[in-house]
Amino acid sequence: MGIISPDLSGKKADAQNCENPDPEEAFACGYGVIHEIAPSSLDGGVIWIGTDDGLVHVTGDGGGSWKNVTPADLPRWGRIDAIAASHFSSQRAYVAVNTQRLDLSVPLIFRTSDGGATWHSITAACRMRNMSTPCAKMSNGRVCSSREPAAASTCHSTMVSGGSHSRCSFRRPPCGICLFTTTT
Repeated sequence: MGIISPDLSGKKADAQNCENPDPEEAFACGYGVIHEIAPSSLDGGVIWIGTDDGLVHVTGDGGGSWKNVTPADLPRWGRIDAIAASHFSSQRAYVAVNTQRLDLSVPLIFRTSDGGATWHSITAACRMRNMSTPCAKMSNGRVCSSREPAAASTCHSTMVSGGSHSRCSFRRPPCGICLFTTTT
């Protein structure tokens, strides 16, 4: 199997001071890595990529060409912890961003319905605070997001593309959840 993408981090060809860079220089030096990959289940050519330096890219031709579709409100070095590609439209995706290393404790979750041309924050609908790990999962038309707070974990779900979230209730010990399946 061959390479299907160029370096999708923030690497710049003319980057300098890559020996001992500050965060901005590290971004330009390409210190970021691909952290999340989400292929579309509807179109084999559509693949969403998220990096740990805060970038989102998408290809519609199986990696022949890539487009940077990073949401404008996504901060540099916000780690893309999850991308959920929709099961109903190859142009829709959800992105969950971990902002711990930016000393932020509010999850960032974005939704696009047009292949990344525009993004809408659905963070406010989640009403989650003091998280350490945000996650997003698309299953059967339901988007679930979770967090791992200090005392107890919670899960929120929505059936309306992030317009509002309701808290999932199930018994489990306080722990992070990123891999889960919905049945409704």
